[in-house]
Amino acid sequence: MHRLQPFWPMATLAAVALFARLVVLFTGPWTDPTRPQTFSGDAPRYAALADTLLRQHAFGKPHEDGLVHCAVEQLRRDNGTLPPADEHGLYPEVFRTPGYPAFLAIFGGRSGLHLAFLAQSILGSLATVSLVQIARQLGCEPRAALVSGYLWALHPAVVTYDLMPLTESLFCSLAMIGLAVSAIKTTPASGVCAGLLIGLAALVRPLGLLYLPTALILGWNSASRRWRAAILTVIVAAMPSTLWMVRNHQTGNGARVSTVGNINLYFYGAAYVISESRDEDWLASWPKRVEELASRLASRLKRGEDVFSLARKEALAEFRTQPMTTARVALKSIVKLAVDHSLHHAVGLFGMDYQPSGFFSELLRGKLDTSKLSLQALLAVPWSALNVILLLLAVVGMIRVAVSRNNRLVLACLLPVLLFSAATFPVGVERFRLPMMPFLFILSTCAFWPPRRQSGTDRPEAGTPIPS
Repeated sequence: MHRLQPFWPMATLAAVALFARLVVLFTGPWTDPTRPQTFSGDAPRYAALADTLLRQHAFGKPHEDGLVHCAVEQLRRDNGTLPPADEHGLYPEVFRTPGYPAFLAIFGGRSGLHLAFLAQSILGSLATVSLVQIARQLGCEPRAALVSGYLWALHPAVVTYDLMPLTESLFCSLAMIGLAVSAIKTTPASGVCAGLLIGLAALVRPLGLLYLPTALILGWNSASRRWRAAILTVIVAAMPSTLWMVRNHQTGNGARVSTVGNINLYFYGAAYVISESRDEDWLASWPKRVEELASRLASRLKRGEDVFSLARKEALAEFRTQPMTTARVALKSIVKLAVDHSLHHAVGLFGMDYQPSGFFSELLRGKLDTSKLSLQALLAVPWSALNVILLLLAVVGMIRVAVSRNNRLVLACLLPVLLFSAATFPVGVERFRLPMMPFLFILSTCAFWPPRRQSGTDRPEAGTPIPS
């Protein structure tokens, strides 16, 4: 078979990935870049924080919005733990980390969203090339590595979120490029660079450090300086989050990177468990649950007690009280995480509305309601089917990799999938699956082209030819 040096297949892959994103960008959100905010509840907060960074050079908000955040703000005000506003009337932000708002601010905040989308598209195309390098270093066959890159380049969810004002695109791109640096060569300099990229990803989303095990596996070879590189990678990766913890402590928000975990655990995890125990629809009953859980916190909060710590404590107590119900919620969340689609966000890029049918949610509750089926619901079937097929192929691929006894590949791919799956509890949506999708793509291609059994001395090096 005719073989080429990596440049041309890599260049073609990057070009295909960039072209797919630019087609969607210029036919959709380019003319109205604020339009995608309408279809995501998280996007306006990022844009508002970016605008505040530009105007006041501060990371905060004048007031809270949203059911949960307003409830938490009132609880903190009532028990005296809400930090005072600064000279601009801004309360220091602790829910979101500063990475993505700072990225948006570089391009002008709301007024420069179209440029931010263009930058995300370019970074996304670089991430596809990085994924191929990661797969090759883990011992994948050249064709399998290249196909995994094309899956990342063309999967509709990846393309969609590269053009949304949400963290997933920047988070995944920084992480993939950082992991590729770990895969290329094990030196102290590469360890610092990889750690910095992963550390910056952790300021985009607090879960960035979950990539560290894979980074260490990728960089662990026979080089004499591997220990120094590994230690530097860990130290440098942890430093941005540590500095942000210090900032949050100094602003009166506690020594934590973010409150996302505690809030989600209580106002989503515990809320869904309670709704499940009462056979209520999770989403339909959620506003009522938030009021109920906020009242519970208010009745148990002591003066000066940290609201977020108590919320976590109460959530864990709820899980211990209802272990079987919690297990059902976790299982349903994992199933939804595996098959969920993003058609509502994809069509939103073009200004079209999508109303979820609720058919799958009812099916998870054990109720088959065919009246909820609609044309829009049927349009989502191919997308969900694609996700199911890729997941099944990933399982087959993992088995074939295990048979080939490539333990590095198994661990490097399986660990992030398990860690990110656990971290998404109980919100099983496709955009939360994006950080683990590169590893599912690698495993799924191994179902067709399993790696040969390799020793530590014959792993592929950077520059190994890849078939066109």
